[in-house]
Amino acid sequence: MLCACSGEQFRFEEADFSVCGVSSRTGEWESRFEDSQVEDVESTLKETVSLNYEEARALLGRLEFQKGNLDAALQVFRGIDIAGLKPKLTRAIVERSRRRRARSKMEILHASVMSMHSVSLLLEAILLKSKALEGLGLVEGGESSVPPNVYLKNFPARECGIILDIAEAAFPDGMGEGLGEDCKLQEMLHQALLLLPGLWKVAGSHKEAVDSHRRVLSRPWNLPPQKLATVQKCLAGLLLHGGAETTEVEEALLLLFILSKNMAEEEIIFDPEVVYHLSFALSIYGLPENLAEHIERTPPGGYCRRERWYLLALCYSAAGHDEAGLNLLRKATGSSERRRPPICRLSCWRRSFGVGFSRRVVELAGGRPELAGVAHHLLGISCGRSARSSSSDVERSSFYEQSQRALGDAAAAHGDDPEVMLTLGWEFALRRSPAAALMTAAKYLDSVAGSSVRGWELLVLAAASEGNLEDAKGIVDLALEETGEGDQLGLLRLKGLLHSLRGEAGQAIETYRLLLAVIQARNQNLAGYPHPKEAAAAVKDLEMDAWLDLAGIYRDLASWSDSEICLLKAKSISRFSSRCWHERGKLLEARGLLGDALSAFHVSSTLDPHHAPSMVATAALLAGLGRRARPAARSLLMNALQLDPMSHVAWLSLGRVYKMEGSLLQAADCFQAAHDLMASSPSRGSSEESINQGEDGVYNIL
Repeated sequence: MLCACSGEQFRFEEADFSVCGVSSRTGEWESRFEDSQVEDVESTLKETVSLNYEEARALLGRLEFQKGNLDAALQVFRGIDIAGLKPKLTRAIVERSRRRRARSKMEILHASVMSMHSVSLLLEAILLKSKALEGLGLVEGGESSVPPNVYLKNFPARECGIILDIAEAAFPDGMGEGLGEDCKLQEMLHQALLLLPGLWKVAGSHKEAVDSHRRVLSRPWNLPPQKLATVQKCLAGLLLHGGAETTEVEEALLLLFILSKNMAEEEIIFDPEVVYHLSFALSIYGLPENLAEHIERTPPGGYCRRERWYLLALCYSAAGHDEAGLNLLRKATGSSERRRPPICRLSCWRRSFGVGFSRRVVELAGGRPELAGVAHHLLGISCGRSARSSSSDVERSSFYEQSQRALGDAAAAHGDDPEVMLTLGWEFALRRSPAAALMTAAKYLDSVAGSSVRGWELLVLAAASEGNLEDAKGIVDLALEETGEGDQLGLLRLKGLLHSLRGEAGQAIETYRLLLAVIQARNQNLAGYPHPKEAAAAVKDLEMDAWLDLAGIYRDLASWSDSEICLLKAKSISRFSSRCWHERGKLLEARGLLGDALSAFHVSSTLDPHHAPSMVATAALLAGLGRRARPAARSLLMNALQLDPMSHVAWLSLGRVYKMEGSLLQAADCFQAAHDLMASSPSRGSSEESINQGEDGVYNIL
């Protein structure tokens, strides 16, 4: 007899497995299987005295699965009453897994308790049934109203979850170390633990996939360190990229920290995907310094030198440590350490490094148009910034030409790229071409559906530069309606500036009061922002600008006490700001305290030697002190024009100095330059100037 069941007799001659293509008769059985499969059957029969109905089906289904007949294997597995076997399997695992020394010598297991081999065989059948369902890719449907070979999409995961249910019931505190003869059971369990989350993901059930990962990690299952790390990594990835809440992101960070520590201690092999997830999570929370620490602790061999330096450079740059980031980038690009310039020429070296690096990118892009456009875009940005910070007229003109040419090439390669359009628009605005800036800004906003605050700011500035202050105000109101609450701070300041330009002091003050109230509310909720440090710094800078703008408005209204209060508020934010001292000098000058005003301007120039408005204000005061002070005033104005050649106030003051000295021809040229610049400057009068035109920022009109 081939099989004798302990309870119910199962005879192959009475059962027909024709759906599998296997005859129930012994002769046909032997003719159907290969030698390796026959050996597998023989070893199974040797390990057990008898096979019952379910065990025979489990064995036959395994053979069909090994041959690749998934549908046939599934038909065999469906005959196993898994729900009825769950209590028996749980009891067998509990009884059989006890250590022999924990049992009395006289204690004999009941004959109805399954052997560990039978348990492993049936658990394997459940596992293979799940794999067969997954392999067949069965479609969604109901078991009662559709053919028997059509199941729910999540049915494979539910079948596989039965194994984990049995294991959790048998091992409430997890699986102990060293099952000994039960190693087959442990192998089946480990396979199910690793398969279950993937089945839920295939079914599209994100929550169940996360829960199954957590079930795996909630108890010790004797998983090897590398397999355990795989489960932890998959759970972290699901939590990070599945639209999780803040608490779940923190859970993912904790898992990634554990994995990073294990990789650093070489308990598991290095996995770049862990670093990718960690980079994403720490970037969300604005913690680039922590990411740099984890990259530095990565064991040798995880990254090549240049890749490590490049990643660290990005981290330090995001953290605001530009010097450290530049040094690492120079190493990554192969620059020699001996070529580093002295500290006094550091800013010049940074500009030249940026331009040189961009040119190298253009050369490397070669005939690849998808990269050439990006490379020319970067070169245009670098040359434009170098032009605005250059002190030489020849160098400035050369950089402007290179910037325009590079941006033109970028537009030719990627004319529909919104970022290229935005950069071109700002270059037009900063070079006082308001018509071109207005057209480019409108085109850019159309391409991004009005979702960019920088685009709205550019459009407002271009309209104001053309003298259309009413249109500019309407654009600001429209921008406030189109953008979200988190992006409205800069737009509110622009609205206040426009009211001030139009002489509407009362409305300007009310707008600034609203802006400061919003800033105060924002400061209380900065902890919930993705980058709290950067957000706090940006809000503080905007708050200081708002107080300084208010101080200027009250100064024009001759409200000295209110202007002084606003200045004190601004100084409480940044006491050593050159703008604060410059505004204080303007207030003292308006009150007739010229000596104190000159001292305030001197402090402002000391704090920032490149603050052109302070140079212009100092020169204006010196020019009124008599003939002996005029050469010093002229020198200051020429230095200011080297720093900011687009300042019409500096040209106007220089023309006055030349007129006082009797140089009428030079004075006429300066007055003409001032007139041309004023035509494209949204200023309130000859005593006002636009500054801070670098780095694609909006004019901060003082």
